[in-house]
Amino acid sequence: MVYRVPDSSRLTPNYESQNLSATVRSQVEAAGAVLCGDDDYSSSSSRRSGRLLVLVSNFEAYPQLEASQQPRPANTSVASLAQQFAEFDAALAACDPDYGDVLALADSRYSNGGDLALSAWLRERLTDSAAATTGSCLARGLFSYAAWNTDGNTLGTAIANGVLLRLFGPSRASARFTLLRLVEDLECVWRADTEIADLVIVLYVCAKLFCSASTILLLLTLSSQNCYFV
Repeated sequence: MVYRVPDSSRLTPNYESQNLSATVRSQVEAAGAVLCGDDDYSSSSSRRSGRLLVLVSNFEAYPQLEASQQPRPANTSVASLAQQFAEFDAALAACDPDYGDVLALADSRYSNGGDLALSAWLRERLTDSAAATTGSCLARGLFSYAAWNTDGNTLGTAIANGVLLRLFGPSRASARFTLLRLVEDLECVWRADTEIADLVIVLYVCAKLFCSASTILLLLTLSSQNCYFV
């Protein structure tokens, strides 16, 4: 379990009755998984079994903003992204697909939509993964993503899909689901004026995860229209 801002993990998000860390535990258990610390994962037998690394992009302080209220444009300089997502970079470096590791990205920084800064971080790391000579969890499509509606919905979606990826590996169905989450949670919310560069995420992941041309066209069409939840 990795929080973007560890010291703020006990803040209570909008529309929730309990703090973030309690909801994380509830959603992990609801997905049939258990929370493990580094000590629980140190044995060679446990290491060989793989793990689900849950990355929670949480908010720093009250009040938690709606996605529509986040700073525009987001601060996406290389230095800023490295500072904002230092915890995530460490987790990404530790995610080993050869051992069966999987990432679950829960974008809980804002309510009702994705974080443009996290979108930029993900785009940069996808590019880094493509250029790397060794495999990574991002390059192999071993990650889930969600950022919709309430914190509970975001966590539940990202964690449940991450568990499925951990148990059954990447598939065309899981790839399409993650792509739809990226398009809906990041693109449709910002359809009117977001940077079109964010679509690089969709196209790159599509190329890596065997999407058909018709799927790509459908996703791009969705991202260019008003969405029912905007």
